[in-house]
Amino acid sequence: MAAAGAPTEAATRKALERALTTHLQQRGDLCVGKFEWPIDVAAGDLDAGSRDAIQLPVLEKLGLVEGSDGSVLRRDAEGAEHSVPVRRYALTSAGQQFYVKKPRATLTPQGERVERAGDFCAAKLSLKKLVAWTPPQQVGDAEEVTATYTYAVAAPDWTKEAELRRVFPMVAHIVDGAGTLQLKQRLRLVNHSWTAVEL
Repeated sequence: MAAAGAPTEAATRKALERALTTHLQQRGDLCVGKFEWPIDVAAGDLDAGSRDAIQLPVLEKLGLVEGSDGSVLRRDAEGAEHSVPVRRYALTSAGQQFYVKKPRATLTPQGERVERAGDFCAAKLSLKKLVAWTPPQQVGDAEEVTATYTYAVAAPDWTKEAELRRVFPMVAHIVDGAGTLQLKQRLRLVNHSWTAVEL
């Protein structure tokens, strides 16, 4: 039951648009999963085709990161430590403008929740149009809806570079989908108003 003087907010277009706008202002950064810098890339990483080995040289060409040669200690299968040469990538002053220091939770491939201090982000989304929403359903002790919406995007010019788009295909997909691609967000009724459901 709603407390006296604080009526529960109905799932109206205006209420859900307000919740989505707030959510995207707080969490609408399009980030690429590069949480901690500098990032080391060893020859074995290149041979294995790791994301960092493929993506960081492109960011270096664009002036967003700077590479230098270094070494790190790594353990082999027997547990012995060896010095391994690496290419160490650090954000340049230009790149630091796109590192968003904002605590956020991510999930590992094993489904474990990991708290991050920030991430390198390529764009910022905002609400374009609320397209539809599901009828409210009781989930646990709260009502939830799933909202479908389109978005506007603010992205720097380097996201238009062909090589960047090749190694960051999701960035290209999201930037190109502005105004037409539909995203979904769960919203929950918390303290009488709608709020986005986080991880």
